Parts: sequence; structure tokens; C-alpha cells
Amino acid sequence: MRGGIDRLTNDISQRTRGFLKDIRCRVRYCHVAMRHRVFEPTRESALIIAPHPDDETFACGGIIACKRSLGIPVVIIVLTSGENVFDRPSTWEVVSKIRQQQLISACNRLGVDSKSIYLLHLKDGIIDQLSGQELLEVVEFLSSVMKTHCPGEVFCPHPEDFHRDHVFAHRLTQMALKRSGIQANIFLYLIWGWYHGRRGLVKRLEDTKAVLVDFKSQAVAKALAVDIYTGPPYATEGVPYCGNLPRSLLDMFRRTRELFFHGSIDT
Repeated sequence: MRGGIDRLTNDISQRTRGFLKDIRCRVRYCHVAMRHRVFEPTRESALIIAPHPDDETFACGGIIACKRSLGIPVVIIVLTSGENVFDRPSTWEVVSKIRQQQLISACNRLGVDSKSIYLLHLKDGIIDQLSGQELLEVVEFLSSVMKTHCPGEVFCPHPEDFHRDHVFAHRLTQMALKRSGIQANIFLYLIWGWYHGRRGLVKRLEDTKAVLVDFKSQAVAKALAVDIYTGPPYATEGVPYCGNLPRSLLDMFRRTRELFFHGSIDT
């Protein structure tokens, strides 16, 4: 009896914490977004760097679809296969295969064909543990893609995007930009940072120049791409292969505007 009460109490506590984090996530995003002007997507070519399959769609799907609808080149680099989403090594092979298929399907919905997608298959969840030689090889590859395609804009995770793969993806992008020597506008996106929100994040974001990009004309394309990741087939008990994401983030991914912060090459 006592064990049942403890489990119920713990469940209620977890649900309450999740509910409060959802509210804070929405408030953070709205508070920051309302401070910035709305812009139309530019006609510059773009390179999107995503830590996992789905990040490219969740964070940048609208701007990708807008650019592709105008015939503007978009190249996407995904660092991992997202195989460790359930933290169960026995599922890695199956999850990796399905998430790769979802990546291709979602990007096709946005107008990007498989020839413009690079999947590096780094180890999901621990890309910050790359050895010295591995790190150099990844940076060299990213740099070579940048020099080959010479994008006018590069999109990558914000350094405060909480998840260790997202934070390190920012570092890899910085290293590759320095090595490539290309001249591009850098835009930073947040996903998990909105939900987990480190102390002082909102204030720091308020002081950062940003653009709020409107993509109403391609809202359906992004919604369909998001559905590929969040809908069936499910991994187990109705949980999609991208994991059981918070409602506040799912709602954010379905907005018709995307918020990006101006970045620069660290010196």
C-alpha cells in the first residue's frame, strides 16, 4: 500500500514539474520573440547543421521550405543518427535505420533531396567525446562541405541549447567555419534551451540581435515534415522515434515563425 502511494506521489510530482516547465518554456519563447521584428526569408543559400535527425525540421523547417520553394540551394548536415533516443543499446540499430528514413522523408517534404543531405553517424549523446583525430576529421569534413557549397547562411544550434550534442554541434560549426574561411551569415537556433532554460538565459537572449522569420506560405510543408517525426510508426506505446517530447516544444514546432539569433565566428 505504502509503495503504491509513493509511486502515485512521485508521478504527480513529475507531472507537476513537467507542467511548470511547459509554462516556462512558452513564456520564455514568447517574451523573447515579441521583442523582434518579423522578416521574410532571404534568398541566400543555406547550410543547416543538426545534431540529430529532426532538429533540422523542428528548428529550421519553415525557412528550409521557403528557400527550396524559390529554388534556393539548401544543404543539410546531420551529425548523428539519433539512435540513443531511448538509451537502450539493444534498439540502436533499428532506431538508427528508422530515423534515417524519417530524415530523408521529412527533408523531401521540405524540398531537399537526399543528395543534399550528409549524415555523419557520430555517436548519439556523446559527440563531445570525439578523440583528437576523430575531431579533426569531422571538422575537416564540415569545412570541405562549406567550401564546396559556399552557403550565404549557416544555421546551427545556439551554444546555450542545453543538450550536450547541441552545445558541441555549435563548437564543431565554429571550428569548421574558421577552417573553411567562408564568408557567411551565422544564425543560431534553440530547441532544448527554451524548455530547460539556464538561469539568466532570457536576459542574455534579449541582448542578442535576432530575426523572427515568417513562413506562412510553407506552413503546411513544415507541419507535414514535423508529422513524419512525431507521428506513426511509433517505437512503443505511442511514443514516436524522436522520443516523448514536451507539449510546449511540439506546439512551438508548429508555429508559422522561426526565431534565429545572429552569431559570429569566435575569435
